Amino acid sequence: MNHFLLPEENGTARGSLRFAGPATRRLIEELAALGASRRRLVAKVFGGSVASGSAGQRFPVGYQNVRAAHQVLREERIRVVAEDVGGPWGRKVLFRTGDGIAFVKSLGGGPPSDLRIGKEIK
Repeated sequence: MNHFLLPEENGTARGSLRFAGPATRRLIEELAALGASRRRLVAKVFGGSVASGSAGQRFPVGYQNVRAAHQVLREERIRVVAEDVGGPWGRKVLFRTGDGIAFVKSLGGGPPSDLRIGKEIK
């Protein structure tokens, strides 16, 4: 699991894991180093609250982050099997590594969850 904050690298922080590309590529490399088969990897994408970013900004940072995540995953040929993105609320994500199930709870007025800890995303 990774959590990047910005969609694109800037000149002063190249390669920083705060950015979509480096964070996602590092995660893939680490999984491969642990023995994961790259062609069997799949992704689940969460976040991208449009509340993040400056007022009046045409494409808020959250929206740009989702686009960047999809772009990197396309380039790496990793299929997105589930996502919960956008909206004006944040999310709390619990990921079970044993079976790959993620639970997502919307925060700050997001849609209510059916489960106590969030919506199950298989």
